[in-house]
Amino acid sequence: MKLKTAAIFRQTIVNMAAMVLKAKKVFHAPKKAKILVIDGVSLEVLKPLFNGVIFEVFYVRGESINLNPTIMMKTVIYLIKEIRKAPMQKPLLTKYSLALL
Repeated sequence: MKLKTAAIFRQTIVNMAAMVLKAKKVFHAPKKAKILVIDGVSLEVLKPLFNGVIFEVFYVRGESINLNPTIMMKTVIYLIKEIRKAPMQKPLLTKYSLALL
């Protein structure tokens, strides 16, 4: 059982590392906008509907990773607080490590 869990954890880490290496890195904070588009896959179809209104895209498939220092620090602080609340819960650690990416 431990061997299977270790293999799954190792594969998760490899998948996350591959996603980070392939993704576009963004180092600035997201712009404030009136419209938030979730997932930029069909963005070309949606652009004409906005008629010049400013919008921001939230990429959910790993196309882009926001590495803004402020966002990264807030995420790390949040993770530390959550881990202190519920120590030794492996699914919790995996869930929040994925949230960091």
